[in-house]
Amino acid sequence: MGLLNNDSKTKTVDFSQVKDNFEPLPEGIYNAEITGVEEKESSTGNPMYVWEIEVDNKDGGTAKVKDFMSLTEAALWRLKELVLATEIATKEDLKGSYDFDPNEVMEIPIKVQLEVSEYNGYRNNKVKHFLKSDSDKQGLV
Repeated sequence: MGLLNNDSKTKTVDFSQVKDNFEPLPEGIYNAEITGVEEKESSTGNPMYVWEIEVDNKDGGTAKVKDFMSLTEAALWRLKELVLATEIATKEDLKGSYDFDPNEVMEIPIKVQLEVSEYNGYRNNKVKHFLKSDSDKQGLV
């Protein structure tokens, strides 16, 4: 998409190369890195992290995937899986209380197992599992 006219009042934008529909990545395991995080509150009032993940697609480019990670007790297994995948702590470290800093998982090579889900009529990617960078499907942490 290019800017064609730089008049101060109007902008003519070329949409000829813009896809009409977002197409999620196919389900599978991808190399990835966490590139951003926000602490938010879910629609039900629970604390959560919203992770921005850069995923290497199979065509040599990258794609952005957002992961909404609840911090409720029932969902903490996902945070534990991420911590173990980034290897910032061991299983032994996570047997009790742990002081987690979300910045510690930034830009560490990992793998993510993506699935395709539908939300509000739109297909998108969802992280099913976080894996160590040298992991394969059998190596779920």
